[in-house]
Amino acid sequence: MELPSEILELIVSQGLDSCQTSISWMQISPIFQKLVIELLGVVVLQDGVQDLQDMDLPFDYKRLMSNSNVLQVPTDYPNAEQILRFIKKYMHLLIVIQSDRNYSDVLASLIVSITKGCNRSTTVSVIYFNSQNYLSKLYFRGMASCQENVDFSELHVVGKAPLSRSELFDVYTLFQRTFLYHLKNIYSLDIQSKDHRVISQDLTVINQLNFGTFDDQWENYFIECPNLRKIENTKYPIRTSDEPFKLPKCESISLTHYVDGIHYQPIDGSQIYGELKLVPTLRSGDPEFYNLRFANLKKLKLVLSDSGSHSIRFHDCDFGSVDSLDCASGLVPWTDLTDSGARLKHMKLSLTTDEQAQWLCECPYRLETISIASYGAWSPVSPNISHLPKEVIKCQAIDLEIQSIWHLLSVSCPSATYCRIHY
Repeated sequence: MELPSEILELIVSQGLDSCQTSISWMQISPIFQKLVIELLGVVVLQDGVQDLQDMDLPFDYKRLMSNSNVLQVPTDYPNAEQILRFIKKYMHLLIVIQSDRNYSDVLASLIVSITKGCNRSTTVSVIYFNSQNYLSKLYFRGMASCQENVDFSELHVVGKAPLSRSELFDVYTLFQRTFLYHLKNIYSLDIQSKDHRVISQDLTVINQLNFGTFDDQWENYFIECPNLRKIENTKYPIRTSDEPFKLPKCESISLTHYVDGIHYQPIDGSQIYGELKLVPTLRSGDPEFYNLRFANLKKLKLVLSDSGSHSIRFHDCDFGSVDSLDCASGLVPWTDLTDSGARLKHMKLSLTTDEQAQWLCECPYRLETISIASYGAWSPVSPNISHLPKEVIKCQAIDLEIQSIWHLLSVSCPSATYCRIHY
């Protein structure tokens, strides 16, 4: 039994929001292949590229193209009227962008103008490849004003194989599904909605992560990025409710822009199993952190604004697996750490005051190693603040990183301790 052409067209059109589904339809029969070609228009934007290039994708995008449904547009000589006439013929559009340039104003303008010229409810997908391994979020941010008129389906961002470590990709999740290929490291990821999916087997590092809102739950957002290891920088979450904010799974994360005195909600970091970096703002002189739940964390690091001594407090925190602390020039009450369940074996710090030396003397942990990273500026007339008496450190090894030869005159280590000095 043959279905009426209207029914076939309706069935096929439901799958044209996905490149791979569209190709699958074409492989079923010549009838479906013809329907896809009739319903799907392909605009190829060649930004400094002369010929259509092969891209390392899990599907052959060229199968979606024929002589009748493709418009090739060199960005150096675009014909606006021709582009508009072409896109008005389709309710499903695939934009293929191939560029060998860094940021291009013309390309950005063309992307926005094509989107604005689409028929209402047009489904738009994009394949983006740049031989310089560069993507500006401005390319797609300008399309956001068309969200009520256009359905943004898929964005395929293709890095230059083999796997690229470039940090020049800024990704803006305007599309329902964003696929990243051959990209281990992206500079930034702006997530507009928890319904926007990011899918990548290669992604391991996000340098800057921006959530559209902290009121949504994001703990499972990167479930389709199984190899994500590190989030270098994301703002300290603040919510309108008192529900805990659950961080997505990764090895390590940095929470920045912490402002002392603001009421923050509890943070559930139970899926963070490596390192947590806390980065207060410049005006947070002596920050106090509350309700940090990181039961599986191994290392806690404080990134402070200067070398001066800071008082750091942790209230009602869970660091039950933490065995390494990098506190820079911060002074943390030992009871805050013991109450959190921390089981310290390794410490890194800066010694700049007598107060810090006394604080170190009171350490209740039997440490395996201590790394003293910096003594600050010192001269023969400076106070002797770097002397380490025998009772200071109960540990097996001390690493000293000195900035001046004068520091050697004021350092003494317990005779039973192995001491390494770096200059």
